[in-house]
Amino acid sequence: MGLVTTTARLIGGLGGATLRYLEEPLELLRFCATVFADLFRQLFRLHFRVRQTIDQIYSVAVLSLPVVAFSLTFISLMLILEFSFHMKLVLQQDSLVPAFSTLLMIRELGPVVTCLLLTSRVGAAIGAELGSMKTTD
Repeated sequence: MGLVTTTARLIGGLGGATLRYLEEPLELLRFCATVFADLFRQLFRLHFRVRQTIDQIYSVAVLSLPVVAFSLTFISLMLILEFSFHMKLVLQQDSLVPAFSTLLMIRELGPVVTCLLLTSRVGAAIGAELGSMKTTD
């Protein structure tokens, strides 16, 4: 009788420890399931806020265009000046500068700088909007 009670207590303690160990991951899994269920429920509800979506796209994309274009213009100018200086110094010709600078700006530097500028501008705008919402409530 003592062996059965000890074994049952050991198994019960092991089960309790396992449940305590798995409690947080199970809670996270339950939270994720709730979020995805709400997401799919909202997607298939066919009630979209079209006007607010268009306003947000306008404020994120269209109003950010002058900032991005202005910054990329000056980055391109500095890049061309640097390329020209080093091409004259190393190869004694600078006829390849337009090709190199165009490739670098379109393929490499343009998307990275655009993403950084958009992230900082849009993040600051959303943060300011949330801050003003918090102070008015």
